[in-house]
Amino acid sequence: MLKFTLAAIIPLLNVHGAMSIFEELRFECMAVGALGAYAYCESSRWLKWCYHPGAQVLAWGVFVYLTWKTNVLNPSNSYGATIMAMSFVIIILNMATNPRSFVRLNHPFLERMGQISYGLYMYHFPFLYLVLRLAQHFKLNDAFFYPTAFFIVSLIGTWLVAELSYRWFETPFLNLKDRFTVVRT
Repeated sequence: MLKFTLAAIIPLLNVHGAMSIFEELRFECMAVGALGAYAYCESSRWLKWCYHPGAQVLAWGVFVYLTWKTNVLNPSNSYGATIMAMSFVIIILNMATNPRSFVRLNHPFLERMGQISYGLYMYHFPFLYLVLRLAQHFKLNDAFFYPTAFFIVSLIGTWLVAELSYRWFETPFLNLKDRFTVVRT
């Protein structure tokens, strides 16, 4: 609420630095997520509304509309980002905790992506950088070929590096936790 109140006041101050910080920080989105977690942990009445099929349809509709029709990522669009965060909370709560959710993520492929997600996160940027440098070195900057190939090579390469990392680097560490886990009887 405070950010929405300040949204009307800060532009009047005409201080560019304050306006930039205000527009780019998304604390309200984190607060919406925290409220969703609180509602789940406290088994709030709000959760029943969130699980309602109409709420799921509305949340997905808002997500699709705001993604395709507006620029929600525009820093000055605090209202759209907050509405998007509210729809995300409903979608995430349903997918994670509602057995009657419209969308389920328990699929072997998605489970595997979850297992290697740390590697995907850690290696995507260095791999993108490597592919970009190689494309520049070999003068592969055709207007059609370059973006498509860049995307495909980066996606597949990051996936392969994450798979290798999971198999040869992360799994040995994960296996150590069984050795050092204390089981109390």
